[in-house]
Amino acid sequence: ISELEFAYKLLELENKYEQFVEEAVHSLYEKLKSGGYITEKIVEETEEILEPMSKLAKSFTIIHVGHAHIDMNWMWGYHETVAATLDTFRTVLDLMEEYPEFTFAQSQASVYKIIEEHDPKMLESIKKRVKEGKWEVTASTWVEADKNMPNTESLVRHILYTKQYLSELFGLDKDDLMIDFEPDTFGHSKFIPTILQAGGVKYYYHCRGYDKEVAYRWCSPSGEILVYREPFWYNGSPTSDMALYAVEFFKNYSSKYALKVYGVGDHGGGPTRRDIEKILRMREYPIYPNVKFGTYREFFKKLEDVKDKLPVVEGELNFIFDGCFTSQSRIKMANRLSEAAAEETEKFLVFSNLWSGYEYPKDKIKEAWINTLFNHFHDIIPGSGVTETREYAMGLFQKTMAILLSQKKNSLCEVALNIDTKNLVENENGKLEISEGAGVAFKSENYKVSQDSRGRGIRRIYHIFNPSLKRRKEIVEIVLWDWEGDLDRLAVKNADGEKVPHQFVEKRLKHYWGHHYIELLIEADVPAFGYSTYMVDEEPCKEPKIEFSKDPRVQKPREYVLENENLRAVFDLSTAKLTSLFDKENKIEYIDSKRGGAHFRLILEDINSRTNEMLAQANAWVVGRYLDIIDIHRNVKIKRGACGELRNSIVFEFKFGKSSKLNVEVLLDKDDKMLKFKSMVDFREFSDLENDITPQLSFYVPLNFECEKYVFDVPMGVIERQGYDIDVPGLSFGCARTPDRTLGIFSKTKYGYRVKNNSISLTLIRASHSPDMYPEIGEHKIEFAILADNKYLNNYSLMELSYNYNHEPTVISNNVHPGKLPPATSFADVKSNSSVISSIKFAENRKNHLIIRLYEIEGKTDEVVIEFKTLKPLNAWFVDLNEDNISNKDTIEIEHNQIRFKMDAYELKTVMIEFSK
Repeated sequence: ISELEFAYKLLELENKYEQFVEEAVHSLYEKLKSGGYITEKIVEETEEILEPMSKLAKSFTIIHVGHAHIDMNWMWGYHETVAATLDTFRTVLDLMEEYPEFTFAQSQASVYKIIEEHDPKMLESIKKRVKEGKWEVTASTWVEADKNMPNTESLVRHILYTKQYLSELFGLDKDDLMIDFEPDTFGHSKFIPTILQAGGVKYYYHCRGYDKEVAYRWCSPSGEILVYREPFWYNGSPTSDMALYAVEFFKNYSSKYALKVYGVGDHGGGPTRRDIEKILRMREYPIYPNVKFGTYREFFKKLEDVKDKLPVVEGELNFIFDGCFTSQSRIKMANRLSEAAAEETEKFLVFSNLWSGYEYPKDKIKEAWINTLFNHFHDIIPGSGVTETREYAMGLFQKTMAILLSQKKNSLCEVALNIDTKNLVENENGKLEISEGAGVAFKSENYKVSQDSRGRGIRRIYHIFNPSLKRRKEIVEIVLWDWEGDLDRLAVKNADGEKVPHQFVEKRLKHYWGHHYIELLIEADVPAFGYSTYMVDEEPCKEPKIEFSKDPRVQKPREYVLENENLRAVFDLSTAKLTSLFDKENKIEYIDSKRGGAHFRLILEDINSRTNEMLAQANAWVVGRYLDIIDIHRNVKIKRGACGELRNSIVFEFKFGKSSKLNVEVLLDKDDKMLKFKSMVDFREFSDLENDITPQLSFYVPLNFECEKYVFDVPMGVIERQGYDIDVPGLSFGCARTPDRTLGIFSKTKYGYRVKNNSISLTLIRASHSPDMYPEIGEHKIEFAILADNKYLNNYSLMELSYNYNHEPTVISNNVHPGKLPPATSFADVKSNSSVISSIKFAENRKNHLIIRLYEIEGKTDEVVIEFKTLKPLNAWFVDLNEDNISNKDTIEIEHNQIRFKMDAYELKTVMIEFSK
C-alpha cells in the first residue's frame, strides 16, 4: 500500500505513468475482492506492474538518522540523567554490533562528559564508532541550550568549550563539529546566525519557534546559517509515509534527499530493534525511495547543493512558551549573576596577571563557565523542570559563585598589594585594635565580593575597581570596620588629598560577628577598567557646633518625594505608588497617574483546562489569561530612608496575597536618571488548583506618552518589537523609545517583560505549579530600576547604562605598604561609538596572549581604539570564536600602546593580542 501511495504521489511530478498506477490499482482491487487479503505474491505482481516507475522512485532518498533526545534534568535529578545516558548508549552500542549499517547521532558535550566520568570503558567503544563514521557527534553547544536568555558570551563559550572538549576527546577537527542540533529549544534570538557562523557552525536543526518554511537560509544582519526545521517531531519511529513527504520536500525545496530523525527520546532510549528492522524492510521496496542509514551532515551537504533555491528568513524565530521567561525565578537569578561574575572575574584576572603576576586559573574559570552552560539547557533556565532540577541548578550556581568571587577577590587583593600606599598614611597606629580581619564574608550573601577590613587606625585606605571600559563617576558604598574616630569629624579624601562628598547610610554603628561597622556612601570617580584610591580620615577639631531646640514651629503637609538635579519622583501618601516621574529640565511627565502610576501588582492567571489544557498540566511553559489584576498597595507602611547630598530614598512595606510581604526601598542618587528599586519579597503564594489560578507578582509602569515600538537587549544586540500581549524576553531591559524621550525598566535578575497599550511591566515572581508545585516559596531579593531620559537613547547608550547598573564597582580595603602601582590608574581604555565589549580574557592555549571580543550594535561602521596604559602590544590579529586564526580583509593597526581596527555593521569580532613576555 505504501508503494502504491508513493506511486500516486509521483504522478504529481510525471503523469506519464498514470496508466501503470491505474492498472496496479485495478489489479490489486480485483485480487483483494476475490481473495479477501493481500498475499506476498499479489504484492510482487503489483510491483511488477509499477516497475517502469522504479527508476523515478529510486531517484529519491530518505536518510534515516538514529537519535536519542536526552533531556538534562527535565523531570528528574542529575543521577537519573546519568543513568538514562548510560543505559541509552549501551543499547546503541549493542545494536551497532548486530547491525553494521546502523548509524546514530548524539548532541550535547554534557552527555559525553557523563560517559567520560561514569563509564570510561564505554567511552572507548564510542570513540571506535565515531572513528568508523557510525556515530555522529552533532554537538556544538555544551547542552541543547536556550537561545533567548543566555547572553552573548555564554553562547560563544558553548561553542568554544564544546569544540575544544570534543575535538580533543574524539580526535576530531573542530570544523567537523558544524551542526547546532536544537530540537526542543524554545525560540531563537535574532543574532544566532552571526554567532554560530563566527564559531564555524554551518547547519542548524530545530523544531520550535517558527512554523512556515522547513528548509531555509536564516539570516541575521551579519550572518547566515542553513536551517532544517523538523516538520514532524524529533522523537518517533520510521514511517512509510515519509515517501510522500519526500516528494513534497522536493517540490518545495528542489532536493530529492529527505531526512527522517527517529528514536525514543526526552528520557533517552534511542532507536529500537523494530526501528532498524523496519528501515531494512523498507529498503527492499522496489517502488519506493532509496532508504538508508545516514548522518545529519550527509543530509545538510545535499541540502547545500540547492542552497541558492532556498527561501531566506530574517529576524528572531519567536515566540513559544512565554512562561519560560519567568518560571523558577531563582534559576534566572543564578544565570544572570553567574554571567556577570564570570565576565568581571576574567577581566580582573587579566588585569592582575599583567600588573602583579597573579597566576591565571584557567581550569577553574572553565569549570565555572561549564557549570553555567549546563544550566542553559532548554528545560533548566526556562524553569520547566521539577524540584530536583532546580536544586541541582542552584547547587551548581553556588559552586560557580564560590569560584568566581574568590578568584575575583584574590586577583584584586593581589593588585592592592602592589599599590603604593606608604605615602597615604603617615603613621598606621592602632596595633591593639581589632579592625584587621573584621567583616569576613560581609556582603557575600548578595553574591558580591566580601567587604572585609585590612586596615587599622583612624585613616583607612580603600581601592574602588571599575569593571567598565568607560570612566565612571557614581555613588559607591564602602564599609568602615571598628573605627574609633568621631563620626562628626569623619572625612573622605581621594589620593590627591582632596575632600570627596560622603554620606552615612545610617549614622549608627551596626554589629557583625564580634565587630561593629558603619556604611558610607562616597562620590567616586574611577578611570576606565582601573581603580581609584580613597581614604577615610578624621578631621581636626573645629569650633563646637551650637544646637538649637528642634521643637516644631510650623506644620507642613506630609509628602514623599525623591528629587535630584534631573528628576522629581512623587509617591502617593497612602499607597506609595509612583504617581509622577518628572523631568525637571524639559518639564516632561513620564508616568500616567490616571492608570494608577507605577506600582506592584498581583495578577491571577486563569489556568482552567477548558481554556488551554497545557495551562492546567504544564503551566511553567505558558502564562495564562489575566483573570484578575489586584491592587496590592493597601495598608502600606511608609517612611523616609536615606536623606542627604548623595542619596535619598523612601522605604515602604505591605502584605499581599495569602500571607506574603513586600519590603521596598526606592533610591535616587545624585545626578542619576535611574530610580532604583531594591525589594525583599517574602513570597508565600502558590497555584490554587481548586480554583484554577496561578499568581504572579509584577511591576507595572503606565507611560504618559504614545509608543508603538519597544526595544530589548538580546544576545549580541538590541531588538525592536511591537507591543505584544504575551511576555517577551529581554536580557536586562525593556524600553519605550521615541524621538524625544526614553523610559524603560532595567533588571538585575529578570527576563520577562510585557509591553502593550503604552505600558511596560516586568514579571518579578510567577508561581507556576507544574511540573514544580512550589517553585517560589521563600525570600527573593529583587532589584530593578526605572530609567527616564529626555532624549532618544541609542542602542549603545542603553547597553552602557545596563552594564553599569548590573556591574557595580568593587571595593577592596588595604593597608600601608610600598608598591609599584600608583594610587589610581587605568589598565585599558576603549574608544568606540557603537561596539560593545563581550569579553576580555586570556587565550585558551597561547601564553601571554589576550582575547578581546566585541560586537557592533547600531548597524553602522565603527572605529575602535583600545589603549593599554602601561603595556605595549607586539602583535594583534583576528581569530574566530574558537581562537583559531582566520583570514580577514581588515587589518589591525598598532601604534605605541594602542590598537585600532574597524567594525562593520552588526559584526562580531574576536581580537588576539600578543604582549611581550
